[in-house]
Amino acid sequence: MTSLCFLGLIDLLKTAIQEFARVSGLHPNLNKSQIFFGNVGVDTKRDISNLLNIPEGSLPVRYLGIPLIMARLSHMDSKVLVDKLVSRTSSWISNSLSFGGRQQLIAYVLFSIQVFWCNTFMLPVAVTKECDRILRGFFWHGVGTSKRGGKIVWSKVCRPMATRGLGFKDSRSWNWATIIKIGWDIFRGKESVWMNWCRVVRLKDNSFWAAPVTKACSWSWRNILLSRRFLIPSVLYEVRDGNFFSLWYDPWVLGDSIINRFGERVIYELGIPRNALISNFISEGRWDWPTFSGDLIELSNITAAIPLPAGGDKVHWISSVISEGRWE
Repeated sequence: MTSLCFLGLIDLLKTAIQEFARVSGLHPNLNKSQIFFGNVGVDTKRDISNLLNIPEGSLPVRYLGIPLIMARLSHMDSKVLVDKLVSRTSSWISNSLSFGGRQQLIAYVLFSIQVFWCNTFMLPVAVTKECDRILRGFFWHGVGTSKRGGKIVWSKVCRPMATRGLGFKDSRSWNWATIIKIGWDIFRGKESVWMNWCRVVRLKDNSFWAAPVTKACSWSWRNILLSRRFLIPSVLYEVRDGNFFSLWYDPWVLGDSIINRFGERVIYELGIPRNALISNFISEGRWDWPTFSGDLIELSNITAAIPLPAGGDKVHWISSVISEGRWE
């Protein structure tokens, strides 16, 4: 490539950035920007970076400190989180705190460092254990790198204050809880750009409970789908008009779905579409099941005891496996 063509391409890149700023009103901060290359020579990368006044970045790309990756998060990917906890617990200010001061710092500052990561990824078990070890060492001995044990088992310290704990959060349990909360928001139909994207692109407007876990799933999406095993015993479906719940896949039949009770064959035998809603079998506020098959007769008998109040369908959160912390 000639020098003239090279400079022309750089000018084109600058023009594109300026046009983006003009149209969107978003002006890039060059001090916080990075440029990434693929299959480009070292000299060319240096020249482009100097002409654009944007430093070269390194993979994985990070947004607000979080690595943007599709694969499973590794221990090295989350080293930033661990290092930040070590740094905060090793500073002279932290080391000068009293026992009560350390308790407050953990509860209101140090644990919040993990929250953003937990809301995005399922962290490796080794990382959550290391985070707990750092906080445990800092709490008991004033140094995050301490390997000495504590006076009380950490699981008891992490209990709510109402049960004689200090209200600290176990990192693994909290990580699962945040992933479960995402699944809860998706199937309840919470409105946000990302939730809508999940329903259209990932679920393709099908039931959250019917989405398969495949090799093509990203690590984050896979864990959201796996969280369904904790969600099912923790939600209560209240059928009303039936316009929101999937007939086949939602666990509305005494905490179970029709598919789980009767198997996939029931869809083909009855000839009812996969996307059917419960409202298809409600008429004037009453159940209206056809009786041309034994499965439907059985289903009619099961649902006879389920009332149909007026109004729209509702989903309730109930105390169960989530509050007991059984994650494995």
